[in-house]
Amino acid sequence: MGNRITEIQQIQSLRKVGNRAYRNRNYQNARDNYSQALKLINGCCGQVSKHLRCDLFLDLSNTYNEECHYEKALELCYRSQEIALKSHDLLRVAKCYHCLGLIKSRKELYHEALHHYEKCLALRRKILGENNNYIADTIHEMGYIYSRQCQFAVALSFYQKSLNIRLKILGDYHLKVAASYNNIGMIHFHQYQYNDALVMLHKCLNVQLCVLGDDNLDVANSYNNLGAVYYQQCRYDDALAMYCKCHNIQIQHLGDNHIEISNSYNNIGAVYDCQGNYKEALLMYHKSLIIQLCTLGSQTLHVATTYNNMGCIYKHQRNYEKALIMFQKSLNIRLKILGESNIDIATTYDNIGSIYYYQGQLNKALTWYEKSLSIRKFIFNQHHPSIITTIQMISNLYYLLKKDIDAGKILQTIRNFQFTLVDETTIAEKSLRTAVSTQV
Repeated sequence: MGNRITEIQQIQSLRKVGNRAYRNRNYQNARDNYSQALKLINGCCGQVSKHLRCDLFLDLSNTYNEECHYEKALELCYRSQEIALKSHDLLRVAKCYHCLGLIKSRKELYHEALHHYEKCLALRRKILGENNNYIADTIHEMGYIYSRQCQFAVALSFYQKSLNIRLKILGDYHLKVAASYNNIGMIHFHQYQYNDALVMLHKCLNVQLCVLGDDNLDVANSYNNLGAVYYQQCRYDDALAMYCKCHNIQIQHLGDNHIEISNSYNNIGAVYDCQGNYKEALLMYHKSLIIQLCTLGSQTLHVATTYNNMGCIYKHQRNYEKALIMFQKSLNIRLKILGESNIDIATTYDNIGSIYYYQGQLNKALTWYEKSLSIRKFIFNQHHPSIITTIQMISNLYYLLKKDIDAGKILQTIRNFQFTLVDETTIAEKSLRTAVSTQV
């Protein structure tokens, strides 16, 4: 009996060490500890060991999910769920549904993710009631799904529900409250309400600094998000300062070859790009790409994004052949992972279209922009700003190709949109002016 208690204590101790490594984003170290704990469990029996085995498979799944190894993450999550179902442990079944939602969300399978979260929420409400921290967690993740689907009003409602529960249970200075402030801030960010976003993100940062101090990866994430807002406000010096603060913290904790370091290089590169410092921007993107290829392989969305960003730099340098190569590399990866009907595919089509536009190959450019428009119409409603922008470009090309009747129809469509963010007359007039003044 004493030996069994000692083994359980060893397993729990290893899990704690693994959890600490996980929080510090040292996922391999976390896996090593979780795996060692699993080996010890194999010699045990009883309900406690079943619970621990279930939890450890889920812990391992989370590490693989964080590193974008989604199939392995799914395999381990299903193993955990199988144990929970056989044990009739509905809370752990709910936790597995939550984990499945996280994985499907990362894979951008948002309808499937939402289905798993709804199952999780139903079980948790049945067992725990409404005002529970686990309920708040699931509602929070559902808000994230709606935000990724650009249903920002719905997402904000879910985030606010989650925040209200968290404030009631956890108080003002808790990291989950900070996470709610962060995600509400990012909703304002996506709605172009940048001042409101800054208010919420600073609330998040203040809680984090109070609880964690200034040398922490969650604090680095807040600096990153503040940098993103400043970037959109064209406050490039402020954005660069935030991104560099983020980068310096991450380097200390994660080393030189971590995917988060790659992301910060990408963000710093984007600022240099907007400042017209293309040489430094390209250097940052190359650093990012090297890390991504080493850690993730060549066929990942991170790599696709960096190829896209490098293509933009080459386009700005008027090196259109290299730009086209980069955009095509990005497109090939994105199509393989995301399929045809995805906003990132539409963006890449726009980028390829722009290269042909600048090369004077207007018919080719038109083909790519029309492919982009088809996807955007499928994803968004007709009032979405990206649809307006793409229609403007297509109308411009029609005029340049002397397809006046088609262009006139498109401009009339623009005038008919009840688009609240942009004055519709200005859009039509700007499109006409661009068509007249553009030199190809």
